Amino acid sequence: MVRKLGVKANSGSIFTTLLVVVVTLLAVSAENEGDKIVQSKEEFVWTLDHTNFSDIISHHKMIVVEFYAPWCGYCQQLKPKYEQAASVLNSHDPLVILAKMDTTIPENAALARNYTLNGVPNIRIFRNGGKTVHEYKGTRETEGIIAYLTKHAGPASLEIKSKEDAANLIDGKKIVVAGIFPELSLEKIQNFTALAEDLRVDYDIVHTLDAKLLPRGGLVHKPSIRLFKPFDELYADFDDFQLEAMQNFIGETSVPIMAFLDDNPENQQFVNHFLHSP
Repeated sequence: MVRKLGVKANSGSIFTTLLVVVVTLLAVSAENEGDKIVQSKEEFVWTLDHTNFSDIISHHKMIVVEFYAPWCGYCQQLKPKYEQAASVLNSHDPLVILAKMDTTIPENAALARNYTLNGVPNIRIFRNGGKTVHEYKGTRETEGIIAYLTKHAGPASLEIKSKEDAANLIDGKKIVVAGIFPELSLEKIQNFTALAEDLRVDYDIVHTLDAKLLPRGGLVHKPSIRLFKPFDELYADFDDFQLEAMQNFIGETSVPIMAFLDDNPENQQFVNHFLHSP
């Protein structure tokens, strides 16, 4: 059922309330049970193995796991940076838990094999009790790990309430997916929230009640998706909120007609979309 509302001062709180309801419905009912796991105060990286992996993953809404091998040189280089990031994120609100699993232990190997097809070290982000697993796509430097995981510990979609918000979140240098809701539909908000959770590691995702706050594109009169990109036509609109339809739209629209392979790291995401497109 669609409830039509004008863009009023209290609409943001209504949208936020609906979004909280949706996220609650999507999340697992179990709360974090980290207090059940005894860890040394000095040991900020949790140690997982075949005996506790499933239990710990299933009881957390978000936990980050590094699959490693002690003999691996890259793993050895990552270890102090990962541990330092864990010590910082241990005091983050919400808590961000970093863990590790030794893939050379025979009993761990079969379990870890699902997450180490490209070798080690391999970092995965487990969400909602392990129902969703994302590959870590940040840097392997301490500050980069902290920044990446801090961002991904927050909401999958950020709300735009002002033009200042829009300027900060849509900078014209990356692909941004925006949900526009001039009228509120619980079903469409729920589908958009599921989309945001699914694509959060690949795209920046935002939502707003008022298309006038966005830097490009006109007004819309029904819930819509607007994809901003720094190439080709700069933005594209879509209004089918079926999950697969939205995924296909974003996948196709985020591929540039031509990509430039150079040393600019800002272009890497566009090159990746281009190279992995059908």
